[in-house]
Amino acid sequence: MTSNLQAIEFLFGILLASVFAGYHLLDEYKLASVALQASVGELQASTEKVSTHVRRIEAVEKNLKALAQSSAKMPYQGFVQSLRKCVMDCTPNSLI
Repeated sequence: MTSNLQAIEFLFGILLASVFAGYHLLDEYKLASVALQASVGELQASTEKVSTHVRRIEAVEKNLKALAQSSAKMPYQGFVQSLRKCVMDCTPNSLI
């Protein structure tokens, strides 16, 4: 009878330890999932910022190319004014 009781206590101990380990594993999984979702959100925000800056740079390059083609036809003063207008139009307010 004592050996049956010891076997039941042993199995109960294993069951309790397994439940405890499973609970902690699930808790760690939830924490890792939340951290991963936060990282993905930050990456998405950074990607959007970079895309916006790339579009601005492309617009400036396009305007500068057009100015370079027309610079031979313009006097120096007109070129400087056009370049200034291009930079002011294409530069975000936060950088001015």
